[in-house]
Amino acid sequence: MESKDAAFTDHLAIILRVALSAQCMTRGKGYWRMNPAYLDDQNFIQTFKQHWKMWRKNAHHYPSRVMWWCRLVKRRIRLLFSRTGVESCREREIMKHFYCSAMYVVLQDERDSGDKVLALKILKAKIID
Repeated sequence: MESKDAAFTDHLAIILRVALSAQCMTRGKGYWRMNPAYLDDQNFIQTFKQHWKMWRKNAHHYPSRVMWWCRLVKRRIRLLFSRTGVESCREREIMKHFYCSAMYVVLQDERDSGDKVLALKILKAKIID
């Protein structure tokens, strides 16, 4: 015998349709994490404060503070931190190449081996920092 499901109830069905005019959130390449080490850098803090003043001046161009924050400030903060990270990485690479060249010069030098070892240890420590 075949059974057929039937719901007999005295409850009324409610249908809700929602139409939003807001754009859907787009997903990017992944999550972004702010590097908190930059918050100890006074140059970065000063740059951030200058940008913050400019961003605040543009707040009146947006219908609400939320839209100002989402459409302008969040993106600009991310961009500022990302740019700082790229510049910091580039500077580290330049210094690393500089110290590696200095190590090569020390190795080519005609000094005593003990002096070379000490000079190389000092240069190696600078690369690691």
